[in-house]
Amino acid sequence: MMLALLIYSYATGTFSSRAMERQSYDSMAVRHLCANHHPDHDTIAKFRRENGPLLKACFVRVLELAREVGLLKLGTPQRGRNEDRGVGGEEVQCAPGTTPGADRGTAKAGR
Repeated sequence: MMLALLIYSYATGTFSSRAMERQSYDSMAVRHLCANHHPDHDTIAKFRRENGPLLKACFVRVLELAREVGLLKLGTPQRGRNEDRGVGGEEVQCAPGTTPGADRGTAKAGR
């Protein structure tokens, strides 16, 4: 259960043990994964600490399986110029072969 909770949480952008504990009450998907159990944030943190290499290997395998069935495309994030920055000046990551802002008509011709 803990492995499924951590992999799902990481995949959906939740990295805090306290947030994972909250989701075990609030999120139907997490409640289903945890079989309606509610692990304490200390238990989640201890499991993560004691099983770091296992978590890494399992998460990488999940990503590989997702790529094999076509649910995920892995590529190298592109680093861009100033006009490639998003809200707050953050770098915009694009799939290989795409141009940031091209769908909004903001890409500049000839660059």
